[in-house]
Amino acid sequence: MMAPEALEAIFVQREELLRNLLERIGISALTRDKYHTLLVGPRGLGKTHLISMIYYRLQAVKELRDHILVAWLREEEWGVSCFRDLLFSILRALPPPAAGDPTREKRLESLYSLEIGEVETAASAFIKELAGNRTLVILAENFDDLLKKLGSAGEAKLHHFLQDGSRCCMVATSPGPVSQVFASGSPFRQGFFRLQQLSELTFEDAVQLVSKIARYQGDEELISLIATGRGRARVRALRYLAGGNHRAYVVFAPLLARESIDQLIKPLMETVDDLTPYYSSRIAALPLGQRKIIEYVCEDRHPIRIEDVARSCFVSPPAASTQLENLCKTGYLQSYKIGDTRYYELREPLMRLSFEVKKSRGKPIGLLLDFLRLWYSPAELKQRLEVLPSQGTAEQNYVPSIDALEKGWKDPRIDECCREYSASVGENDFESALKAAEELAAVRGLKQDLAAQAFCLVRLGRLEQAAAVYDKMRRSWNDDAEIWRSRSWVLNRLGRYEEALASCGKSIELDPDEAKTWCFQASVLLNLARPTEALHCCDRAIKLNKSDTLAWTTRGAALADLDLFEEALEAFTEAVRLEPKSAKARIHLCAALIELSRFDQALEQIQRATEISPEDPSAWVVKGSVLNGMKRYEDSLQSFQKAISLGEDSAFVQFKAVELLFALDRWREGAAQLDGALSRFAHTENPNAGDSRALIRHLLPTLNAPETLRLSIKVLLLIHRKHNMLGALGQGLIQCIPDVVSSTAISDADASKWLSSWRAMAEGFPEFRLPVRLLDSAVRYRKTRDAAILMDLPQEERKLLEPLIGVHVEAIA
Repeated sequence: MMAPEALEAIFVQREELLRNLLERIGISALTRDKYHTLLVGPRGLGKTHLISMIYYRLQAVKELRDHILVAWLREEEWGVSCFRDLLFSILRALPPPAAGDPTREKRLESLYSLEIGEVETAASAFIKELAGNRTLVILAENFDDLLKKLGSAGEAKLHHFLQDGSRCCMVATSPGPVSQVFASGSPFRQGFFRLQQLSELTFEDAVQLVSKIARYQGDEELISLIATGRGRARVRALRYLAGGNHRAYVVFAPLLARESIDQLIKPLMETVDDLTPYYSSRIAALPLGQRKIIEYVCEDRHPIRIEDVARSCFVSPPAASTQLENLCKTGYLQSYKIGDTRYYELREPLMRLSFEVKKSRGKPIGLLLDFLRLWYSPAELKQRLEVLPSQGTAEQNYVPSIDALEKGWKDPRIDECCREYSASVGENDFESALKAAEELAAVRGLKQDLAAQAFCLVRLGRLEQAAAVYDKMRRSWNDDAEIWRSRSWVLNRLGRYEEALASCGKSIELDPDEAKTWCFQASVLLNLARPTEALHCCDRAIKLNKSDTLAWTTRGAALADLDLFEEALEAFTEAVRLEPKSAKARIHLCAALIELSRFDQALEQIQRATEISPEDPSAWVVKGSVLNGMKRYEDSLQSFQKAISLGEDSAFVQFKAVELLFALDRWREGAAQLDGALSRFAHTENPNAGDSRALIRHLLPTLNAPETLRLSIKVLLLIHRKHNMLGALGQGLIQCIPDVVSSTAISDADASKWLSSWRAMAEGFPEFRLPVRLLDSAVRYRKTRDAAILMDLPQEERKLLEPLIGVHVEAIA
């Protein structure tokens, strides 16, 4: 009865199945191959929704409009008692004729005047006539009930009708199971239908369905709620009532945002009252022995075994087993096998609630109590029960007392969420793990639940949200040093150094004997450019724990910031001794050796680091730096490229690859790499053009090929102008002045050649007036060593050039 757009809006789980069904119908319509499908699933599992979607989607497929004729039969064809009746149902279900055309209605009326023996043949022929060359697509629900009404003779006629002339394609549904749909001698039993067992909604499917319902209804409150752990926890509460039943979620979704117990209980009980006659009729349709079993299962409220049923219902175990299996086949129960034991429980938990409502007669309902415990947190539920009036509406008679609430009970969602969390973390699926942690925080709100939530947010790089979680934790557990320390780590990563330092201080105040906290404080101080204080913190950490690798590593970083590389080397060496299989410790040690220009030793350490952690891009970056220092440019380039392939994407690595390509005389590749690097890093909030001095220095070997030198300069100028970075290139030329003026490998003639090349190529670029003017003065000074040349420059420019050429002109007082 819902509008097509509403059905589309809340359709979940079966999009791929729907596409496959439409594809089969399309093949049936356009070829002589005909596919018939039987969809099997318990009541409330969305079969009618799926059939509706097939019907409306078919109307939208233009390519099929002239090739199909659709007959969508009623969900319950009460008037069908034989094959003749079914034919008339098909005729009534066909699309109406064009406006003002009474022909079909007259033909249909004429069928009623025929002799009984002639009607079937005439009706069948009329359907075929209306279909013409088109394929008749029959959509039929409750196919098992339809076949029972037809009887074996009618079933055989239907089989013949569907096969006759390859004109028909049927999609049918049944609550199943398949063994109950077709009798043993049925012509449909042997592969006529493609069987499709429909599955229940998973938890994630249920969340998606409720979200779609909220969006379609424009329920902003529910939209916001369902995105939270609290909202997801309430969907799990609905699963406790509804299982994986589609229809139940559509019915109960509006209740999710209800906060007061009155607002929740009244519509809930009204819905249960509406469903009770349906479940009562279903139970009434069972044989007496099976009714007794269903009543026992409803009362027990836990999965039951064959021997439980045999004892409680006074039947033999074989008889109990047979009856339980029959109830599973007819969709009343579902079974689980654990080891050698089989357990049984209700397929639809709502059946139990309807049963308890009738049994309780206005008294509190046990299942409802469990539901309320799932819906609210323990403290929240107790608070809401306390404010309820002692007497009031009839719905309040169903609400349990606080005494009943406080009896021992374990929330089944906790184990479920814990399993999901552990499994997701094990698969590095931190999005799913986060959802489970948020639910746990909403359901029970323990410290470890919030810590798990923060952990997932950190792994997902959502540090601001992680910091907010730690802020929430510290308000509840203000005296927990670990929370303050973890908060400090996150704030440090966010660049909120002063806050991180204060958080570390609070952690140390609460627990001054934790070495890790002192290390964290040292890291924050390093980021605040306070290495001396950081060194003091490292010494405190080492005093507390001499075997703390992090403390020694951080101490080495502090000493390196103080340019004490020998001492830093000792600290990093100790870290490697403590943790020889730590690639990170060896990387730090290697960095200190690079600063001391001990490249052979550095190479040995970084080789070991890449063996320990071959997928760590930082190890390959450092290896590239070592090899570059050894002037093994080809090997260095390969290391940097390896780092890039492993995900390293920093400006340092990209520009270093440019330098190495230039050093290897691969100018075309280098220019392309430079253009790409500037495209990415020169247009950011903090523009970066790499090490322009190193780039320009690689032009010096081309001094013996003036044309190549000028062409290379021109390429650099054009690429940097394209990205508005000529200023950075000019700065690089200024920084290269010592390489030209002070180098004994360059002659005066080469220095002049260098100057003339830059003057010629940079003419017309205002950004290079100062660099070329300073270079000109430096080259003239090189030739004459006459400091008077510097007097041609303004004071500011002279002060800039003097340290580059090693001259200082003293002012006379």
